[in-house]
Amino acid sequence: MKKIFLLVVVFVLIGVAACAQDNAKDSPKEEAPAEKQAPKPLSAYKLQFVLRELQDGKVVNTREYALIMQDGRNRMADLKIGSRVPVKNEKDFTYMDIGTNIRCYDLQAQPPNVGLNCTVEISNFALPEQKLQTGIATAPVLNQIRSDIPAVVEEGKQTVVGFTDDPNSTKRYEIALTATKVK
Repeated sequence: MKKIFLLVVVFVLIGVAACAQDNAKDSPKEEAPAEKQAPKPLSAYKLQFVLRELQDGKVVNTREYALIMQDGRNRMADLKIGSRVPVKNEKDFTYMDIGTNIRCYDLQAQPPNVGLNCTVEISNFALPEQKLQTGIATAPVLNQIRSDIPAVVEEGKQTVVGFTDDPNSTKRYEIALTATKVK
């Protein structure tokens, strides 16, 4: 009788152990700290643009602009400098942006290279006297340069990422970019 009782106890213990083992397989495991994915640290870059105007190969005007942008998709940085000029239409006024607009997005860093997309737009009055008029009755005549640039530059090195020749003169416009990691 004692042997039968001992046998029953052993089978019950084996059943309990098997049941506990099945429950352990079904329950979610806690991740060890090393297995948890650490969030990617944010990094930012200083983007320095140099816009050069050349006449017959000589630099006649240089403008510099800088902005800070975070690394990552769906990130954007925008810089606008200029004037909003009223232009009369049939019923009222509408406004045009005149000046320099720089928009950058989707910066991806893979050191030593930095890749990003930029739109650089420069506009000004073709007839300088229009700049002085307020409430211009007719639409002003504008010069415009616009460039959509998918750029890859080496970190810390100035790189010419775009240029264009003026079709009405011997002028050339250059766009240079330097991307430097902000510490």
